[in-house]
Amino acid sequence: MNKEIVDKDMMGKIIQNLFTKIPISMVYNGVQIPIQIISATHEGIVIKSTRRQDKQLRELTFTNNGSQYHFWFELADDGNFELEFLNPVRMEIQDSLHRAEERIHLDAGASKSHITNIIPEDIVYFRHSQILEAIESIWNHKSRLLKEKYIYHNLKIDGKEDLRFKIFKSKSPAIFLPSKDQSTPFNTTFFNPVHFKDLLNIAGESPLVGPEISIPIYLKNKILLGYLQVKHNEDLTLSDFNFMSSIATLIQGEINLLDLFIIHSEKCEVEDISIHGIGFHVTETEKLIRDLRPGRIILFQAFFERGLNAYFKAIIRNNVKLNNGKIRIGCEFFNQTPEEKIFIENFSKKAVSNQNP
Repeated sequence: MNKEIVDKDMMGKIIQNLFTKIPISMVYNGVQIPIQIISATHEGIVIKSTRRQDKQLRELTFTNNGSQYHFWFELADDGNFELEFLNPVRMEIQDSLHRAEERIHLDAGASKSHITNIIPEDIVYFRHSQILEAIESIWNHKSRLLKEKYIYHNLKIDGKEDLRFKIFKSKSPAIFLPSKDQSTPFNTTFFNPVHFKDLLNIAGESPLVGPEISIPIYLKNKILLGYLQVKHNEDLTLSDFNFMSSIATLIQGEINLLDLFIIHSEKCEVEDISIHGIGFHVTETEKLIRDLRPGRIILFQAFFERGLNAYFKAIIRNNVKLNNGKIRIGCEFFNQTPEEKIFIENFSKKAVSNQNP
């Protein structure tokens, strides 16, 4: 049974509570395309542009607690080729959830596919004192290189989602504002300063006070840890940005060498896969059942045949105890990039052809 909702307040609460926390897809020409949310407020959302040229309603969909949600948004007039500003029109909830596509079962004897190095995202956001201490030690050493050059420098890694954090969470480029009054894009390599100022107004955050450089810091290039930032009382140059970028690379490299994030490093057999999700087995323990609970976002390293491997981010949808002392973990990919989608599509096609020679 479907339930249609047009109440703006109810839609706004759902948007605020869920849209930045679970995978969202856009339905276009019968295909679900993963999108990246930059901002979600009671009034609407801002997404990275999908490059669609039409003005038709945008249909976005996601699953939550066994239900399928469909939202229809109208495209605001102030959209552009980098961002789309969407306002909700109506939504529909379907009680019965059916998987959009069939998973491809991988035969354990023929496939060498497995995942390992599982990292829950919420552990990354520093509820672990050892992680905080290790990162603080790295920062104390590197900050010495900045304090003599800039009036303000900071490594902001505290899990608080301010606007800059939200921008970088969608894998947007670094922010480079050479001067306080910079109002045109300096270079397409950087986040557009005009759009940045627009988003500051929407978010109700403090206006810019001077030249600024903010560079994201990622774990395994998938989970945003925070960002390195400098502000100055004089104009900044590309030399300043390159210097900052080299410091950010050093900090990110040292953080990625830490083994404190990983909670499970055993090889876990992959049972099935599709372009939207993956299922794998772990040995049953009380701790793993708790750590790999539904709704938790995880990062993991997946190994496929011929040594191909990559890190993926996913949300756990279910965990089921099996008769062999294992738990099957079912996941939906989260913030999937176009390259990852192509990678999974090609692997899935090859797996099907191997099963049906």
